[in-house]
Amino acid sequence: MRDILSAFAILPDSNPDAETGRRTCRNLEDIKMQVLAKAPRRIGYMTKYACIGAVGCLKNWNQAGNEGKTLGIFHGSALGNINETHIVQQQIFKEENQLPSPIRFSMSLSNMSSFNIAVLTGARGPNILISQDELSFEGAMLSSCLAFESQSIEMSLIGGTDCCFGTNRELSNALGLSEETAFGEGTGWLLLGRDSDHSLGEFLDVRMFRFANNEDLSEVFLEEIQKAMDLFKEEQESVFILPGLRIDCAFVEELSNSFPKVHMVHYLEKTGIYPTASAAGIADIINSAHPSGLYLHLAQDKGNQAAIMIFRLNNRNL
Repeated sequence: MRDILSAFAILPDSNPDAETGRRTCRNLEDIKMQVLAKAPRRIGYMTKYACIGAVGCLKNWNQAGNEGKTLGIFHGSALGNINETHIVQQQIFKEENQLPSPIRFSMSLSNMSSFNIAVLTGARGPNILISQDELSFEGAMLSSCLAFESQSIEMSLIGGTDCCFGTNRELSNALGLSEETAFGEGTGWLLLGRDSDHSLGEFLDVRMFRFANNEDLSEVFLEEIQKAMDLFKEEQESVFILPGLRIDCAFVEELSNSFPKVHMVHYLEKTGIYPTASAAGIADIINSAHPSGLYLHLAQDKGNQAAIMIFRLNNRNL
């Protein structure tokens, strides 16, 4: 059993930056001071987000009796420490001496995020950074599920973090999205373990599948959704669908017509668009007032891969 014990999200400000057009979290330093008693020195921008999110998630779970349990870290990121990587590349290819700063180079290594999280939380289990483009959070969740099945962990912190870079035009070119896209950044984390008496819900499954270029993805999704409902839906239970990245309005309407009793929960307006926005979106929903029921998160990448994450939430009235 993978009970959801706590969740933590950092969302961007609702107003975009006037210079870049991107949405960022302007009070990140204030949040860091509240969450981290002693922040690591010389960490990358993405790593800072990830450390705050992971530690904040663990702090939200204050139940006794879990000391000494094997905790695993599973962190998904598509872009990694891209801001620091860009600076190192400039130092190598554009500056005259072509000698990048060793400190800056270490900050550019994306797996430093999971290392610093393990140091801050004292995690003794697997410590993994997963990068599967726009399905990186789904990949992190799948890795956590496999670790639970192999009994190599007793608890896990699973998160997704990505930070924007450059301008909206540069982001749109890199991510293959319209320049009018409301780009954001942030992090989201879930703590999973075993405590059905105090859980916020239960994570049930993650399914990743490929589809052919000539295959109708909507039909594949509809079939997978029906399978998930047949397998997991309890009698009289409400069902909620969370449309994630690259799930367009036309398909959302088709879903509503195909499953008239299913409710749609939209979160991308709060998180902004970035590869691992699903992590912050799901964590924010868990922390906000929500009805109990079966939740299905849908997403696809810019290639030929899609995913469904399935979880059940208990009623939460804040």
